[in-house]
Amino acid sequence: MKNKAVALIIVIFAMMVLAVLCWTLANLLSGDFGTNLAYLESERALYLAEAGSEWGVSRLSGTGNFTCTRLPNSTHTLNFGQYTVSNCIEVPGQCIFDSIGYIPQTSPYRTRRKVEITVNEVPFGVTKWQER
Repeated sequence: MKNKAVALIIVIFAMMVLAVLCWTLANLLSGDFGTNLAYLESERALYLAEAGSEWGVSRLSGTGNFTCTRLPNSTHTLNFGQYTVSNCIEVPGQCIFDSIGYIPQTSPYRTRRKVEITVNEVPFGVTKWQER
């Protein structure tokens, strides 16, 4: 009878140790998942900002006036988020504008990345692309 009581105590203790180990492992894995998701959303927001910069450059590359009036403040929606192109500043021979990518949308957003783009008129092209 005494051996059965000792065995029962040992089994209960072993089950408690295994439960604590499983709980710790579950917490580690869920934290890893959250970190990976935040990284993925940050990269997606950057890709959206890049899409906005490409849209802005294509608007400026059209024939006619090379002015910020060709680049209105606008928001566009893609599959997993939105981008906003705004703050076009005109300097002689250049246009400087911002493109911001948002996940999942502009308001409220979980993740936001911003790039500033400088475009030359002659020769036409992007001379500066800077993440802010």
